[in-house]
Amino acid sequence: MTGINAYSAMTAKIRAMQSRLLSDGDFRELASLSGVPEAVAFLKQFPTYSRLFSDLEENRIHRGEIEKCLTSAIFDDFQKIYYFANLEQRRMVVLLLKRYVPTLIKYHLYRIQGEDDAHAASFYTHPFLKKNLKLDIDALANCDTMEALIHALKGSGYDLALKTVFQSPNPSLLHYEFALDMYYFSNLWKKKEKYLSGVDLEVIERSVGSNLDLLNIQWIYRCKRYFFLSPADISALLIPVHYKLKKTQLRQLIETSTPEEFMAAIKATYYGRRFERFLPEDFGRGQLEQMHQKILHTVYFSDRRNYPYSIAIINSYIFQKESEISRIVTALEGIRYSLNTSEIIDYITT
Repeated sequence: MTGINAYSAMTAKIRAMQSRLLSDGDFRELASLSGVPEAVAFLKQFPTYSRLFSDLEENRIHRGEIEKCLTSAIFDDFQKIYYFANLEQRRMVVLLLKRYVPTLIKYHLYRIQGEDDAHAASFYTHPFLKKNLKLDIDALANCDTMEALIHALKGSGYDLALKTVFQSPNPSLLHYEFALDMYYFSNLWKKKEKYLSGVDLEVIERSVGSNLDLLNIQWIYRCKRYFFLSPADISALLIPVHYKLKKTQLRQLIETSTPEEFMAAIKATYYGRRFERFLPEDFGRGQLEQMHQKILHTVYFSDRRNYPYSIAIINSYIFQKESEISRIVTALEGIRYSLNTSEIIDYITT
């Protein structure tokens, strides 16, 4: 159920939480600091982070410990929203929470494949995750082979996605990653009507549909630029859902031979026509991801403005929180590597 009656209290709660997010001025001050210990001391001034960083000594802080605390802040907010929500809204919150499952599994994949992301996997041990994801997170952490990981995921659907790749000739980490994302998005798209209706359904269709279209664009570029896969192999890795990107347009993107052709093909799509100001002149490392985030920012905040008494208020807040954490991590990395203030601000400007 949407509307003022269903969402008035939730809207007030989310607006109160938004008021505690860091401002652009706060980020400028963070970017001007001279060292990571000083930056952590600065973050401790904010209620959201003071409790999370309370046990960390500024002069003896490991990067992983900081990122684990920051990730916990996202799940803390999920928990606050969940306990404030009514029964129907709680189902929606859990639906949004499930977006972290592929990332959690990927971290364990990297660990098993020797990519040394064991500490990153520990970011996803929050009690709220353990309670609501219906996964044995502790069992995943104890897996040291692909067979064990697949078994630990039994019944989740992700086990079958990974098993298909595992049984194929010469499976790569890339294929496992794509299989996880494909299962998540395809399953969510297929079952969204089961959990949502009316404006809430429209909002999720817009955000999820835009996200998967933009992911397909990124994956096509990655496959062509870094892995030199054939058009047929690329097609097999894409999410088989089409929102604003037509099949013919995806085919054109897959068959481009140069970055210039790729740019021209994007400009002919819905995203290229409507969000031309976000298109970079060339696609160096990270530029497609920036375009992706900027377009999603427009989608989320347009829905929040147009449908303030709907799931859009929760959806956009989670996006804001994730963006804040990402900006903090980027700022801390810039400080760690002694970038000047203006360089850091350029990296974290929204």
